[in-house]
Amino acid sequence: MLSTRPGPLRSLPGRALRDAKWMWALLGVAVVLYAMGLYVRLRCRLHAGCHWSRDRWFDLDSIGGLPRLFITGLFVAVAALAWRTRRRAVGQARPWWTAVAVIGVALGVLKVVSAHSTAKADSDVVTLVVGVLLSVVALAVLRRTARRWEVPAGPSVVVAFAVYAFAALGLDALTGVVAGVSGTVGVVADSVATFVEEFGEALGALFVLTIVWWWLPSPDRSSALARRTRT
Repeated sequence: MLSTRPGPLRSLPGRALRDAKWMWALLGVAVVLYAMGLYVRLRCRLHAGCHWSRDRWFDLDSIGGLPRLFITGLFVAVAALAWRTRRRAVGQARPWWTAVAVIGVALGVLKVVSAHSTAKADSDVVTLVVGVLLSVVALAVLRRTARRWEVPAGPSVVVAFAVYAFAALGLDALTGVVAGVSGTVGVVADSVATFVEEFGEALGALFVLTIVWWWLPSPDRSSALARRTRT
C-alpha cells in the first residue's frame, strides 16, 4: 500500500484542506481570472468594445487564453505529482500511477488545443456520447486495476476524475442548450453559461490535483514500504 492514511474524501474537509494553502491560493486565482473572463466577454459581446490583441488573453474559452491555460497547468501539475508518486510507490501501484500521469498529460493537451470544441464543430451529440463512453471506460479501468493491485488512492482519484468529467461534459452540454437562446438576453445567458462551464471545469481540475497531492507519500514512508516489500 502507498499510505495508511484514511480515505481523502473523508479527511479532506478537515485538517487537510486547512493545510493545503496552495489550493486556496489557486482557488483565489481562479475566481479572479474567470470573473475577469466573464467581464471581458460581456463587454465584448454587448458593447463591441473588444481589443483582440489584449482581451483574448482573458477570453473564457480562447485557445491560448489564460483561463484555458490555467486548466492545462493544473493537469500538468497532476501529471507531475502522479509521476512523483509513481517513483515513490512500490509493487503494482507503480503502473497505476503511471496511468494517472498519462491521463493528466492527455487532459492537459486536449484542453490546450481545444480538442473538444473542435470535435463539437462536426457533431455535438456524437462528441458528447464519445466523451461519456471514453470517460466511463477509463474510470472503470482505473477503479478495477486499483482494486486488483490494492492501490488505496484508487477510489478517491477515480471520484475526482469523475467530478472533472461531469464538469467538462455535463456543463458543456448545458452551455450548448443555452446557446440556442437568441437576442440580447441570449448573449448574456451564453456568456454566463460559458463562465459556469469553464469555471466548473477549473474547479474540477483543481479537485483532481488536490486529491492526487493528498496521496503523495513522504520519502520516509516510501523507503519503509520498499524495505517491507523486499523483506
